Amino acid sequence: MFQTSHSRWRALEMRNPLAALAFLYGVKTTHIYCRPTCPSRLARKANVVFFDSTTEAESAGFRACKRCKPSQTDFEHRARHKKAVRKACEMMDAAGGAVPLESLAGSVGLSPRYFHGVFKGVMGCTPSAYAIRVRKNKSHFKGLPRQESDKPCVRDEGLPPSMKEDEKTALPCEPHLTFLSSTYRRTRLFRL
Repeated sequence: MFQTSHSRWRALEMRNPLAALAFLYGVKTTHIYCRPTCPSRLARKANVVFFDSTTEAESAGFRACKRCKPSQTDFEHRARHKKAVRKACEMMDAAGGAVPLESLAGSVGLSPRYFHGVFKGVMGCTPSAYAIRVRKNKSHFKGLPRQESDKPCVRDEGLPPSMKEDEKTALPCEPHLTFLSSTYRRTRLFRL
């Protein structure tokens, strides 16, 4: 699909997601190679050279981009992110949800802002929403009627079957609490 340099340049200009694994491009002036979907600034066409693999780019004297990390596969990122989120969830469960974002991020070796995005991408909710869910499950709301969602919190779509987690190793996720508005109003009146 992206065999000619013209089709590769068009895919690079448009940041075509279909080209993400099809080829790599290097910038002659910086000696850095990237994926076509890298958010970095687009170089002049005269300074761009295309490669089919990372070994070809590295043998030509280019180094990997530190932003899109083309030398690593996407599955390595996901596995590392899931491991970090699993550790953070265990910490929040043990502490009853009362763990600051900075200490969670520090314990897994990420910055708070980046960890927040990673957590939301893996779990489908923010760390604070997960902490609230943990606190609610340990509070007086436990006796109220609720609906359990059978939708998993960990997003496995796009992974090959060998990397999908089974139920025994899935990330811990408490059931989602949904209240009828009348039930919520009654509990709010009692707290006043």
